[in-house]
Amino acid sequence: MALVALIVGLALGSIPTAWLAGRAGGRNVLAEGSGNVGAVNVARTVGGGLGLALGLATAGLDLAKGAAAVLLAQRLSDDRAVWFVAALAVTFGHQRMLFFRFRAGGKGLATSAGAVLVLAPGLVGLVAAIIALVWILVRNVYVGVVAGYFAAPIILFLALSDLQWFGFSAALAAMVIARHVPDLKRFLEARLGTPEPGFEAAPEGGAAPEPDPVGPSPAPAADPTPGEPDRRPPAGGGSG
Repeated sequence: MALVALIVGLALGSIPTAWLAGRAGGRNVLAEGSGNVGAVNVARTVGGGLGLALGLATAGLDLAKGAAAVLLAQRLSDDRAVWFVAALAVTFGHQRMLFFRFRAGGKGLATSAGAVLVLAPGLVGLVAAIIALVWILVRNVYVGVVAGYFAAPIILFLALSDLQWFGFSAALAAMVIARHVPDLKRFLEARLGTPEPGFEAAPEGGAAPEPDPVGPSPAPAADPTPGEPDRRPPAGGGSG
């Protein structure tokens, strides 16, 4: 049954809902925006009210994919390990879609949330609260996602003291967090002020020098030797 749950999960996860929604809005999310096959990229690339509507629809369908995979696994077997396989498979299928030869996909946030919503509804609420709190504090949703998913296995272990649940939730969290690492890196670089090319590091105790767009200034003319006339051009350098 675990093999069946694996195949069904991969197939459901691979349904390219975001790509289909983007095409409905006249856009190709694979070639535009971030290239991510997800709800946020649909909303951004399509834009406007239509983009928002299609993005919300995509998120809802991705959530449904995750929930459907686990519900089908529960119909197949009473073994929760089979349910966990389905949840991991549908998330992986969404991140590396069969229809794109495993080369493209989404980040797995909505799909994994749909799967966990069936397995542990209360956990979804706690993780959502953590994401919202971190977003309010740092004004970056991706940092909130990383924090929420990092906390999920810890919350489950403290609540259940069950290694199987902990292993499953840790694996699922790692899959989602890994897809958000580039976003987290960009946030940290912006927050820490990583110097851009052309800027030198600031010396200790002082400000960094600004780059000269023109180039080095010419050396000033030397003062005339005492006793000789001053042949330097007058200020302004122009001739009458």
